[in-house]
Amino acid sequence: MIFRYLILMLLFGIVGSYPLPGQNVRVGITAGPNFSTFHGSLNELRKFRFGWHAGGTVLLDLSGKWDITVEMIYSQQGIRWEDGQAQYKIYNDYLDFPFLISYAFNDRIEALLGPGVGVLLKSREITKYPGYEDVQNTMDQYNAIDIGVYLGIRYTITPRISACVRYYNGLMYVELGANRRINAHFQIPITYRF
Repeated sequence: MIFRYLILMLLFGIVGSYPLPGQNVRVGITAGPNFSTFHGSLNELRKFRFGWHAGGTVLLDLSGKWDITVEMIYSQQGIRWEDGQAQYKIYNDYLDFPFLISYAFNDRIEALLGPGVGVLLKSREITKYPGYEDVQNTMDQYNAIDIGVYLGIRYTITPRISACVRYYNGLMYVELGANRRINAHFQIPITYRF
């Protein structure tokens, strides 16, 4: 089931980035840190999970002001929280597909907005007490697909290198069952275009 969605997303990304006459297409690589959490019913002291994302990117220049960026990135997400001496971690790793439309205010600064689709690749829950640690595979407790929206700002450092700060907010519950939590994270991707 997951692989069916993965293939559909790859095909969508390829078709969506196919150039029309007169359009400029640039490919590149992107990577950077993630600061992720859940929105929902966790009442304990919550902390961001610090992780990474990395992958490929295609930029399609539509005009002097507008362009589309399609990415395929491996993204470490989840949450950490504490309850007394106990520490809990939910580590969910996704293959994410951001589809971003950007508007350039000038030669350096662009605003980004667009949907994102994530395919869950790995999920584990880590419980840690003093002198004890337990790691559980929790793939069966989470939706295989996550859908949300990105919003951000991109700064062009050189013609080949750019930096971005963007926020992702999920639009669907990540967990199966009664819990009502959604993904949220900040990313700081650094992109190099060939």
